[in-house]
Parts: sequence; C-alpha cells; structure tokens
Amino acid sequence: MPSDHSHSSRTQNLLALILGIAAFLIVTDIRILNPTWVDWLLSGDPAQHWMGWQFYKDASFFQLPFGKNTNWGMDIGSSIVFSDSIPLLAMTSKLFRAILPKAFQYFGLWILLCFVLQSYFAFKLTSLMTSSRALQTVASAFLVFSPPMLWRLGGHYALVAHWMLLASLYLYFEDSLKRTWWIALCVIAALVHPYFLCMVFSVFLADMLNRTAKNTKYLPNSLILLCSNLIITFAAMWFAGYFVLGESTGRWGFGFCHMNLNSLFNPYNAWSLLLPSRGEISCEYEGFNYFGLGMMILNLVALIAIFIPGKATFRYKNILPLSVLFILFTLYAISNRVSFGEHLLFEYDIPQFAERLTATFRVSGRFFWICYYMLYLSILFILIKKLSKSWCMALFSFALALQLIDISTAIQQFRDKFSDSKQWHNPLMDTVWPSFAQRYKNLLVVFPEDCPDDWLPTSYFAAMNGMRINTGYFARINPLTLMQSNSILVADILSNDFNNDSLYVFRDAAAWELARLAPDPHDFVDTVDGLKILAPHYNTSGGTIHAVPAFNSDLLRLTLKQLLSDHAPLDYELGTTASFQDNAAGTNFLIQGWKHPDDSGTWSLGFRSVVAVTVAAPLEHDVTLTFTARAFVVNKLHTKQRIDVFINGAMIGTMEFQDWLDKSFSFAVRKERINNRSGLAAITFKYKDSVTPKSLGFVDGDELLALKLLDMKMVYQ
Repeated sequence: MPSDHSHSSRTQNLLALILGIAAFLIVTDIRILNPTWVDWLLSGDPAQHWMGWQFYKDASFFQLPFGKNTNWGMDIGSSIVFSDSIPLLAMTSKLFRAILPKAFQYFGLWILLCFVLQSYFAFKLTSLMTSSRALQTVASAFLVFSPPMLWRLGGHYALVAHWMLLASLYLYFEDSLKRTWWIALCVIAALVHPYFLCMVFSVFLADMLNRTAKNTKYLPNSLILLCSNLIITFAAMWFAGYFVLGESTGRWGFGFCHMNLNSLFNPYNAWSLLLPSRGEISCEYEGFNYFGLGMMILNLVALIAIFIPGKATFRYKNILPLSVLFILFTLYAISNRVSFGEHLLFEYDIPQFAERLTATFRVSGRFFWICYYMLYLSILFILIKKLSKSWCMALFSFALALQLIDISTAIQQFRDKFSDSKQWHNPLMDTVWPSFAQRYKNLLVVFPEDCPDDWLPTSYFAAMNGMRINTGYFARINPLTLMQSNSILVADILSNDFNNDSLYVFRDAAAWELARLAPDPHDFVDTVDGLKILAPHYNTSGGTIHAVPAFNSDLLRLTLKQLLSDHAPLDYELGTTASFQDNAAGTNFLIQGWKHPDDSGTWSLGFRSVVAVTVAAPLEHDVTLTFTARAFVVNKLHTKQRIDVFINGAMIGTMEFQDWLDKSFSFAVRKERINNRSGLAAITFKYKDSVTPKSLGFVDGDELLALKLLDMKMVYQ
C-alpha cells in the first residue's frame, strides 16, 4: 500500500503539472511545440539562438570540447554557449541528429518545461510554509506568473529558466542537505546560462555557510561537496565550450543594462493595465523586476502583519547568509550608475580589480532576480504564518486575480506573438543560390563582424545547405581572432588568392572594387539579390561570366587607402631595393603572415605570407623580381624549406633552401600580371615545410617559421 506521504507527493506533483501546463497555454501558443515550425524564431535574439543550434547540429561528434561550434563564425566562432542556444538541449538533441529533420527546434518544448518546473519548485517552496493544497496552489501561481520570468519570453528563452532560482532556494530551506541535487542543479545551470550558474552557485555557497554555522560537524562534508561541485561544474563548462574563446569581449552593458530603483513598481510600458509606467533610462529593461499590483498589495499587508503578535516569522541565523547575498546582488544589479526613474542620481568608478567581473556579467540588472524571489517568498511566508488559513486564502485569491488582470495586457501580447503564423522568407531567392550551395563548402563575408545588419539571410542560407560561414551573431567574440581573420582576408584580396571551396560575399566597398580587378576567367563576379558575390572557379568551362569594369591607378590607390586604413602607402619605385629590416621602408609592404622585423629582416609566420607594392602603371616591359632571404633550416633536424611564390594569384616559381645561408632568387614576371591590376603587385609565399623551433627540441618557439625575408628588388628585364 502506498504511504500517505507518497500519495500527498503525487497530488502535489499533479497540481504542479496542471498549473504549469495551464500557464503555458495561457501565455503562449501550443503550436510552438511543433519541432519543425521555426518561423516564429526567425527574428531578433531567437534567430541567433536557433541559428547557433542549426550550425551546431552539423558539427563533428568527435570534437572536444563537445560544444564547440566553429561552423558558425569559423575563425571568430566559439561554442554553443555563446549563441545562447541552451547547451543542455543542444548537446542532447545533437545525439539524435540522424533522425531529426533539417529544420528542427526545441525551444517550444523548453518553454513548456520551464513553466512546469517553475510550478514544481513553487509548490516545493510553498509546501515548506503550509500543508494546505489550496494555499500552495494559489501562492505558487504568483511564482508561475512572475513578471520577470514572463518578460524573457520576449526573445531570450534560455533566461526563462527561473525555476533554477526557485530550486536553489528550495535546497537552501530544505532541512536535509541534498548533495546530488546541488551538483546536478549547478551543472544544469552551467549548461543553460552563465547568469543562472552565478546565482545558483552563490545560493549553494550560502547554504554551505548556513549549515556549517549551525553545526561545525558539517565543515568537512561541506568542503568535500564544494570541491566536488567545483570540479564537476567546471568539467561541464569545459565540455560545453565555455573556454574556447580565451580572451573575449562582449558588447557594452555594465552600468547601463542595470536595475532602476523604481524597478519593483515600474510596469515598463505594457506590464500593467492599471498602473502607469514610471519612466526609466535607456537599456534598463534588463533590470525589469515589476512586482505586479496583486503582490504589491500583499506586500503592504505583510508589512502590517509583521507586527501582529504570534509565531515568529524568521530564524535570524537561518536567513543571515541569504540576507548578505540579497544585499550583494542588489548592489550589483543597481550597478555603479544609480538611477531613479528618468534621472541618474549619481555614479562612481568601478575598482580595477572588479572590472573583469563586470565585463563578464555586464547585464547586471538580471542579478536581482534571485532577490526578487526572496522577497516574493518572504511576503507569502509572513502572511501564511501570521494570518488564518481562511483569511490567507481569501486574500491570496483576490490578489492573484488582481495580479493577472494587471499583467493581462502583457500576457495578451505574448499570445499574439506566439500565435502569429506569418512565415519567414529568405530574401536570397535568385536561382543561382542552389548551385552555389552545391559548389562551395564555406561562405566568407568580407569582412566578418559580430551581428552585422544582414547576418540572418546569409547565415540561414549557409546553415540550411550545410555550409560554414565566417560571420554571425554572438554573445562574445575574441577581438584578436577577428582582427587576424580580417587580415587574412585582406591578404587574399590583395594577392587575388581566393579559396576555391569558398563563396565570397562582399560588404566592404573597397575590398569589392579590388576583388573585381582582373578576376580569373572562371570566376563568377556579380551582384545577386543585392549582395556582391565572387564565386571562384564557378564556371569550370572557362570564360568570364560578367564583364569587369575598367580600373585605374588613382582609384587603386584610393581603394587601397580605404582597405588598409592606417597602413602606410604601398608605393614602390622600380629599381630600388626594399629592405625588410626593422624601421626600414620595406616593412610597410608586409601585409600578412610576418613576425615583427628585427635588425636583419623579417621572419614569416605560419604557412603563408603576403607582400604587396604598387608601381607606376602601365609597365613598359616585363620585370625581374629578386628576393634575398634565408630559411629556417637546422642541420639533421630540419634539412630543407620549399616555398612557392605567386604574384597576383599566379605562380612564378619556387625557392628551395637546404642550409641556413642567405640566398637570392630571381623570378620573371610578365608586365600584364601587374598592369591588369592597375599597378598592384601582391606577392604570396606559401610554405611547405614550416616548423616550430620547439618541435625540433629548442627550449622556446611555438611559432611556425620558414623564411626570413631580407630585401626585395624589381627591375625591367
């Protein structure tokens, strides 16, 4: 026979399930549970979240970390974490990709789960206050229809998981220490969103302090649990790809995306049918924490009820760690720019030691969420303990009805949003796109950046056709990697060295003008659906598909100035020797793939380097190009270096070294190679035998070396 306790638990779980599903159906639309309906996601932040998953789905199973997602962003890409695609569900769904449709989404199911789990832990918490199922249900409804949680339905679906905050508070107030639950909750929080992890782990630490303070015998077990939780959570973070970026930057935010002091009673536009908006400063929507009119009334009653003689409401020591946490998170949420309504009251400088924290968690207004639920629960607890059950039931029912009426306008807006059956159509409709998808593996936007205006159409095209793309919309990027990626593309364009398995989309006007100079006769060069396209070797039968406009040396120099911005001019006088020593004029011609010059020359870096000069065009005769160089050759350890040399994309010869000695190499160059590009001579060195000194047994040297360029000279033949 089942016990009364298990029967009671099943009843509670059933009520929680019913309330969660009912709230989901009231606020959203059941159609979002359709895993193949993705149109509702294809705008704003939801498009970023779904697109991250769509690219990740096609990533390798055998990569580490498992959450790495460089299909989207390529060099500036990172992991499923930084597209806010809910790594927990993304990594789980990826295991079943063989049976999933091409366009698949799990975000509708996630929203339903969030409502149900919000309800589940709301019941868990209210059951610690009262055994009355009716009171539990009404009190839990306040938490299920929490405005800050519903607010995230506007587009940031990972952040709908406020149930994790309720779960952490439940574990704190539970009499017994639930070690496995704590570890599982921290891991899940890490695999959903780092902001939840920060708040959940903070409550976990408060719980450890609270239990240890009450009984010092807990100290050894608390330390063991703390270490175990740290190790397992960090392992989960590494597995998901938190650390693939290294140094990264996000957009601005701390001090702007914060909480206004009027946040608890400011309905922010449509969030109250009965109260007016109180005003705020730009971007303070991230600090939205509206209480709701019903809960405001309960708060006033609770403030009066505290003074009613009777049972004590709180055990001081039990809430001290949470109280400290409440103060710290509130101060952080308000940030260093303190505002009330539309007025900035004052601001102060952030201590230097705190800048790394504020750069990581820059949207500080979110950190009041855990404080918000502490306040909600405190109000409910005081009233349940101070008032009779019948008075509580009547008061809660009235306040809940008022609360739902008050926020009904916002709820209706969400219903309209999720009920909208409008289909999204990619503007890339030209009949040539399918053939591009069959021909190319990569889509390279010139130049990549984080969240350009047109990121969605190109990303959608690439994702739906199994291509990789070098741009997108990310929560964080590594600025050094972005700069290096742009530098490589500049070198590709200057040297006319385009990757044959990549489709190029030009957003930069100067780069486009340069790319159109003397393309390969097999290239496709044209504007398609408003996008400037270069498709290398698209037409394998030969013949330039589209005419290339005439170009002149003055326009070339202007274009190079725009493309290379602060870079020195590339002007070279025929017959002079350009030295590549430190501070020599020739170092201005070093475009990409070079170390810093030293007192004898400049070492190459990686597998390719580019030098570029401009000469007076048209050349009257063919020229001879001569280089003096030495190679990274080590007796018996690395005995040769072979280097192919190209000019404006055409191979002109090979350099071979079998010793460390300086050598000169001369190459014949037809005048048309330079004249056809209005005087631009981009010389590319491709290294077959690059090697790191450390791999040969040297103590230092992790950089790939091949060639040290000493000087260059170009003369008429």
